Amino acid sequence: MTLHRAGVPVVLVDTYPGALRAAQAEGVPTLQAELLSREAEEGLADQPPDRLLAATRDELYNALVCTRLGPELGRERVYQLAPSADYLLHAETGVSRDVRGKVLGDGGFDFESLAERHAAGWRFAVAAAALGDAGGGPCLLIIRSDGKLDFPSPDHELAEAGDRDRLLLFRTPSERNPENRRFPATAS
Repeated sequence: MTLHRAGVPVVLVDTYPGALRAAQAEGVPTLQAELLSREAEEGLADQPPDRLLAATRDELYNALVCTRLGPELGRERVYQLAPSADYLLHAETGVSRDVRGKVLGDGGFDFESLAERHAAGWRFAVAAAALGDAGGGPCLLIIRSDGKLDFPSPDHELAEAGDRDRLLLFRTPSERNPENRRFPATAS
């Protein structure tokens, strides 16, 4: 919803209607379908995706989605959440890069970590890159000034954000509400 509010075209796809309700209430385009089905293919024909982020709790399903859609979108445009503690996507012991998407972020963005942080009050926010650290929080995406998206990933080198770019951040409650931040007392 944050990307939609920031003017980035998005489509959320899920088989479970309850997972789409909040997005639909915000006016975010959604599609209730199995992403790998003919129904989804037909449903996305009028709004073909430019990039994909597979973000289910099932790492192998995410890899399958990326493998299936990689040839159509380009392997450089399909991403999935990072591996969890069981390392199913680990470079040496798990699913190889040839049969999965690029991993989102620095490895700390697996489904469980994101869900736990969200339950603790973390929220997504878009901030201007020109603000330096843009108010804190890990960066999940750079929205380039030309509208292109660039996901940080250990699978490629990321160009620095320009002054006119925007960042999708995942902020703690104190980063979102500066009045709640605790600053050390200063001597007068």
